[in-house]
Amino acid sequence: MKNTLFLFAVLGMTCVSLAQESPSIGIRGGLANGLALKWFLSGDTEAVEGIVTVRGSGSNSTLAITALYELHNYDFASEALRWYYGAGPHLAMSSKETDIGIDGIIGIEYRINKGPISLSADWKPSLAIIGAGGLVGDEGAISLRYRLQ
Repeated sequence: MKNTLFLFAVLGMTCVSLAQESPSIGIRGGLANGLALKWFLSGDTEAVEGIVTVRGSGSNSTLAITALYELHNYDFASEALRWYYGAGPHLAMSSKETDIGIDGIIGIEYRINKGPISLSADWKPSLAIIGAGGLVGDEGAISLRYRLQ
């Protein structure tokens, strides 16, 4: 468990050191609620996103930490609107078990007036490789982020 947390910390620090733009931080709401941080790596087409969420309540709650590598595409008429997809590892911990696995993500993001505020909607399925979590395909969310300057 300590080795897994150390690996996630090293991955996060590496991604932050490669970032070209100020990070965006915000709230994420859906079946799992929490915080989302995003850093763009080169230009505005590659990003790394860190997500920390809690799903459920009380003794049935699960804390999940996810690191995603994303590719952003501008296929729409507006430069403020882009769609993205990506994948990365997750660590999910509850009082009963710990899962380690892979998440995918596909979504759409709108940067309001090309300013520091963005709104996104995504679908993020996950597959536990270690642990009993299995396939979770119902996690979608809306995130509101503010780019720090």
